[in-house]
Parts: sequence; structure tokens; C-alpha cells
Amino acid sequence: MIPFLKFKGNVDSLLFAAVGFIIIFLFTRHGGIGVEPDSVVYFSAAENLHTTGTLTDYMDKPLVEFPVFYPFFLTGISILTGLKPLIFTPILNALLFAVVIYLSGWIIERFLYKSIWYKRAILFCIVLSPCLLEVYSMMWSETLFILLVFLFIISLHSYFQSYSRKALIAVAL
Repeated sequence: MIPFLKFKGNVDSLLFAAVGFIIIFLFTRHGGIGVEPDSVVYFSAAENLHTTGTLTDYMDKPLVEFPVFYPFFLTGISILTGLKPLIFTPILNALLFAVVIYLSGWIIERFLYKSIWYKRAILFCIVLSPCLLEVYSMMWSETLFILLVFLFIISLHSYFQSYSRKALIAVAL
């Protein structure tokens, strides 16, 4: 079993993650997900990839200057759910924010000197961080990138603990 899926001893992180999910869900429920020029490119590239199989933007030009993985990610979820990215992105971002909060708590739980009050204060600051609330209420690739950075840090730590081939492959992925 993946070690950060063990909820025992990390219930407070799970509660903060639920609060973070609710906050982003409520932020995006009223006005929808925030959209700006980059978001339009991500959305249109994901739509075009899903419908035509080409990675082109809203002007039918090849996607060259943006992170390509994010439109692929949106397309994959669009295929799984059958929904357009603008429809599922508010829930997706709320879920990504909740996972980032939970993983933050999981990482803090592994500190050498543990303090429950320190952990809760840090998680509280993450949940109410204006920067993170803005990022996760927009349709930006940073939402996924932050999560991938956390997963990289966790897998790198795992590799340095065991030096196993399996952990090295996880770091490489």
C-alpha cells in the first residue's frame, strides 16, 4: 500500500484537506473557474485533442509554448468523465488542492521533531494562503505542477531511504 494512503495518525491533515476542498469549491461555484489567456489555450488544446486528435489551440495553431502535459491531463479526464474541461475543472482543482494539503500534512508528520500544533498551524496557513487560493481558483497548469512537485519530493525521499530500483523508477516518472 502507498504509505501516504494510511490515514491513521493523519486525520487532521484529512480534515484540513476537506476544508480546502470546500473553500475552492465555494470560490468557483459562484463565478466558475477563473479563465485568462493561458487558460483559453489549455482549454482549447484539450478540446481539440479530444475532438480532432490534434494538439492545437483556439486558432488551430500547434501548441508550442505552453506545458503540453496539462492539456493531455485535461483531455484524459475529459475522456473519463465525458465532460468539457470548463465543467470539471472547479472540482478537479478543489481535489488537487485537497491532495496538496493532505500531502503537506503527511510530509510534516515525517519531520524529526514532531509538533501537532506546528503541523496544524502550517496546514491552516496553507488552507488560507491567498496565493494558493488564487492559483486553485484559476484554470492554470500550476495546480497540477504543485502536486507533481510534492509527489517528486516524496518519491525522492523514499529513494534516499532505500536506494531501491523501484524507488528510482518512481523518481524518474
